[in-house]
Amino acid sequence: MQYEQYALFSLSDTEGAVELATFLHRQGLGLMATSSTAKFLRRAGLEVENVSDFTDAPEILDGRVKTLHPKIHGSLLYLRHKAEHLEEQQRSNLRDIAVVAVNLYPFAQAASDSNDEAHIVENIDIGGPSMLRSAAKNYRNISALCQPSDYADFIAEWGENGQISPETRRKLAAKVYSHTAHYDALIGSWLNRQNGELFPEKLLIAGERTQLTRYGENPHQLGAIYKTANAGNGVVTHCKQMHGKEMSYNNFLDAEAALSFLRMFRKSAVIIIKHQNPCGSALERHSKENLLSIYQRALACDTVSAFGGIVAINREVTLPLAEKLCETFYEIILAPNYTKDALQKLQSKKNLRILQIPGQIAGIELPSLDFRPLSGGFAIQELDDSLSPMNETKEVEGFRCLSKKQPNERDMQELLFAWKIAGRVKSNAIVFSKDFAAPGVGAGQMSRIDSVRIAAQKMESMGFSLEDSYMASDAFFPFRDTVDQAATYGVRAIIHPGGSVRDREVIQAADEHGLIMICTGVRHFYH
Repeated sequence: MQYEQYALFSLSDTEGAVELATFLHRQGLGLMATSSTAKFLRRAGLEVENVSDFTDAPEILDGRVKTLHPKIHGSLLYLRHKAEHLEEQQRSNLRDIAVVAVNLYPFAQAASDSNDEAHIVENIDIGGPSMLRSAAKNYRNISALCQPSDYADFIAEWGENGQISPETRRKLAAKVYSHTAHYDALIGSWLNRQNGELFPEKLLIAGERTQLTRYGENPHQLGAIYKTANAGNGVVTHCKQMHGKEMSYNNFLDAEAALSFLRMFRKSAVIIIKHQNPCGSALERHSKENLLSIYQRALACDTVSAFGGIVAINREVTLPLAEKLCETFYEIILAPNYTKDALQKLQSKKNLRILQIPGQIAGIELPSLDFRPLSGGFAIQELDDSLSPMNETKEVEGFRCLSKKQPNERDMQELLFAWKIAGRVKSNAIVFSKDFAAPGVGAGQMSRIDSVRIAAQKMESMGFSLEDSYMASDAFFPFRDTVDQAATYGVRAIIHPGGSVRDREVIQAADEHGLIMICTGVRHFYH
């Protein structure tokens, strides 16, 4: 039976397909589909013609070639208002295809689930993107549907108005080109990773929008959150929200900062974040210390700034800890798991956002690149993963004690803790720690010695003594004045990268004051 118009289907995801095909057939459209999709629709009782019957060309090469045919693309691309094209349509027996519903082979899923290169390559779709692009180019005449989530609105508009508006067809076309570009970006990114290519000549970021935020950093700014295809365990875009208000733009930024701290530690750790900097942080002192004790030490670092902050914990939250958490106003709690009674207690706080961190946190393999926006472009770099627990042994082996006074094992562990915290504090960064807590944080100052003064002031304001504390700096000391200043506070040991032209003077200052000085040889600017 011949129809005036047709709908063309080629689906890897059949969700909603029967409803869409049934609706279109009731509107008088003939149905065509690739072989497996045709079988699926026929099982639902629909009359469907195989594409190969229309083209008189069977599928070949194990289905690699099904729709790459002039009759298919001619039917999609001819202009309905142009006399020469209409004549060509008649001569070539082209059809008036009004709707194309195509979704692509699940390449991202295949690349995520398998290491079999041949299997992944077979999930690179060629015909699907080609049909979608041809249909979208001719959006004045064709509705191109690339996602099942669009079917319901499409049916509703046609049912209400008897047609699809030009504006909707144009929006659908825009979605197609974004969708196929995203698909190609995933493939290009995967191939570049196989080739070990960090900085290809052409780079596309494949992002999928997960939500629109109420606003950006401030109420007058728009904002949205996207996740990338190679995001996985231990990343903020895959955290499961278990309770509370919708996450804001700033919430996501703070949560990402919190996770960047948690990833550095294998031992139990608690981090309290305010405006992406740690106002409280504490690490397990010994194997018998419980999580509640660690949290209380983190909170004691700055009980004032913690108000309205977020708490990140790398162990399961139990009821005693949940009860203590509820005593302070927090925006977000992040943890890998919660006991049932702990979750119920936290959920008693109506607006508290409770996030579950998926999978392993410490030492996970993250995307290898860090993106920063620029006006008119972006900058990228390798992630600074040298603070990961996976590199901890190697890093500590590279530390050099340049002072006369030598560290013991406890000194080295305290210095490593302070050094890690400093590595994720905004530069210029100075951190004072004591007893595996970091109450002294000087962040983002133009002068390093100003960062020292601020960190010391914060530590003392919370009732901590600077005597026998440990100081970490994210970059070298350009002058000895920072060491002299630290000595007046009673600091026991200092860790910094070294590398200044005045290193000799800086080391001399440490020796004059009887301080331990460790040089890491690695800088940790964080802008």
